[in-house]
Amino acid sequence: VLADFLEVEPGWEHLVEIALGHGIQALVVSDMEACYRAISFLKDQPAGRASLIIPGKDRCKVEEKKDGTLLEFVNAGHPVDKVVADILTHWKVVPDLKTAFNVCNTDNKALFYITMDGEILAPWGELVFGDKDKASPGILARKAEVSELTVREKELHESYIQIRSEEDEISKELLKAEAKLKEVNKKKNQFFEDLAGHKQEVDSLLMEVESQKERSQRIDLEIEDAEEEILDLEVSLEGLEEAVEVAVSSRIEAEGQIKGREDALRQQQQVLSRRRKALEEYRIKMACVQTQIQEREQELERLADRKDRIARDQETIIVEKQSMAAQIENRAGFLKDVRIEVDAKENKVLIEKRHLEEAETKYHNTRQAIAGLRGKINELQTRLRAIEEPVHKNELALSEVEQGLVYLKKTARDHHRADIEEFCDKWRISPFSPYEAKERISNIGRKVDRLGSLNLAAVEEYKKLEDRWNYLNSQKDDLIRSIEDLEQAIGRINCTCRTRFKEAIDSVNESLSRVFPLLFEGGTAKLGLTSSDNILDAGIDYFIHLPGKRIQYLNLLSGGEKALAAMALILAIYFIKPGPFCLLDEVDAALDEANILRFNRFIKKISEQSQVVLITHNQKVMEIADILYGVTMEDKGVSRLVSVDLVENPES
Repeated sequence: VLADFLEVEPGWEHLVEIALGHGIQALVVSDMEACYRAISFLKDQPAGRASLIIPGKDRCKVEEKKDGTLLEFVNAGHPVDKVVADILTHWKVVPDLKTAFNVCNTDNKALFYITMDGEILAPWGELVFGDKDKASPGILARKAEVSELTVREKELHESYIQIRSEEDEISKELLKAEAKLKEVNKKKNQFFEDLAGHKQEVDSLLMEVESQKERSQRIDLEIEDAEEEILDLEVSLEGLEEAVEVAVSSRIEAEGQIKGREDALRQQQQVLSRRRKALEEYRIKMACVQTQIQEREQELERLADRKDRIARDQETIIVEKQSMAAQIENRAGFLKDVRIEVDAKENKVLIEKRHLEEAETKYHNTRQAIAGLRGKINELQTRLRAIEEPVHKNELALSEVEQGLVYLKKTARDHHRADIEEFCDKWRISPFSPYEAKERISNIGRKVDRLGSLNLAAVEEYKKLEDRWNYLNSQKDDLIRSIEDLEQAIGRINCTCRTRFKEAIDSVNESLSRVFPLLFEGGTAKLGLTSSDNILDAGIDYFIHLPGKRIQYLNLLSGGEKALAAMALILAIYFIKPGPFCLLDEVDAALDEANILRFNRFIKKISEQSQVVLITHNQKVMEIADILYGVTMEDKGVSRLVSVDLVENPES
């Protein structure tokens, strides 16, 4: 048709449709042969009247177009560009009718003048004005609306693709976080294995320390026995030589024992040094684990923030769904658009629910990992204290050994007149250095002090985080229950709407089958749905069949027939549940005399069960009234009501 070849600027569709008239629906044929075939086909198939356009030669030169014609706002494609130019160059747009009259009187061109309100001044002086089907959009307006909807569909598709890409990015981030968590768990297991091995070494060291302590006690007892024996020998002058020999032998044996003890102590110090180094490595590993815990806590906070945003989005979506549900209940005419929006919001809720579940799973796993790491830290701290306690005991034992060594040196020098240091030099024995041992012990103590204090507030922070998680979990459960309740409510509302809507359509059709023949003296009318798959999303079509006519297009109906058809539908709805009053405001304005008579008969039928109040200027309609009320303004600003009773009083 001709409308398919036109591109009209927004806002000018209505004026172009008025200018082209019924020709906008005309079929475009290529040549006269195609025209004859179409005419022959329409004669064989009586389907009503039709218009054909045969593109011909250019009747309007391009340079003759003037500013202000409708052609400036229309872009016509080949082959109808010449035909459209020939028509629209004779239509000039003016601001109002006054300007149209002035231009018409001064311009010698035979042009049509049209205003933005659709008022027309023809070249022969005819003036056309008034509303004409402004409520129903024309073909060009519907074409522009289809183009706009196509663009909107493309934008929605792009938004959908963007949302899917964001979802893929979030999934990748989750996979990275899971990989990091697995790596931390692997390091944690390796750390625990190393710790178990070092624990066994520390236990063996403690056993060696206990053994050395027992040997030291035995040597002390033997030295005391030797001293007592030397004193007894000194009392006895006769056995002096034997006592001296015994003393010398005892001294040699004691010196050998002291040497053994010094060797054992040196070995013990070496073992302690290795254990201190191992403890230093454990401290470093514990610091690394603490850093990882802090990173997990920061990630946990980010997940909590995302969870809060999702919760706020869900609250917004719930409010929007409630508003949509109210609109569905109150305005059945907008069920299709509202249902589309509700489905979109429900899809968004499902997506956000999946995101929330994923975030909660990640939050729970991270929380468990942190709890495990904190438990391991506490265990390591306990083991560290257990290791430090025997080290302290060893330091005390070492101090006692040093004091015993000093006492032995003094005893050997006083009683045996021997110097142990000279003996060590003579026999090339390296002396024991207590100061070096003390210095090593001090260095180890300083290393332990540099490890720093423990985080005593970690347990309290963990409890706060656990309380926060429990609160968010309860909020999530409330949101899920609310969403389920809303979905159930929407389902019940949709079911009720479908039932009531179908019942209403059936009731209107039943009433329409009685009302329509009364107004048109025959014919049929009914309401139908554009789609039977989903009643709520389907539109409503009004089918009418007039007696003696075959109507295919709404434009083929006269103004009176359109008014009567609309009145039949309204009154059919009214008769389903009639009220005590029926108010009609100038509904007879477009009716001719024949239709007025039908209208009057129908009004009399309505008045049998309801009181009818009519607002009219038609004298034929006034004749059937019982009482007339007129409003006049005899004085400025003062209205006066005049009533006339047209029913004869039997008593008079």
